[in-house]
Amino acid sequence: MKMFQIVWHYECNPDQKEQFEEAYRRNGTWFHFFEKSEDYLGQELIKKTDKNDYLVIDSWISKESYEQFMAANKAEYDKLDQQCKSLYQKEDFLGFFETIDH
Repeated sequence: MKMFQIVWHYECNPDQKEQFEEAYRRNGTWFHFFEKSEDYLGQELIKKTDKNDYLVIDSWISKESYEQFMAANKAEYDKLDQQCKSLYQKEDFLGFFETIDH
């Protein structure tokens, strides 16, 4: 099955590591926001071993389903995004990706 993925890079504030991981981990704050959609397939939080750098990967069945969800839930997304800004020093959107079927 082909999946659509959104990838973000974060540099976490060292003193906010536990709170950051709680917000961005599987079954964390962001996961519970997105799981309202049946088209949301889950989230992965990946940490660089020697730093406070993380990748967050959200998986959806399609780009269209993600965009529809975001349009319908923009105000709630913006509120949650604002609440989480103190948890990191840097946020970079790395792009939209999709799996390749063989």
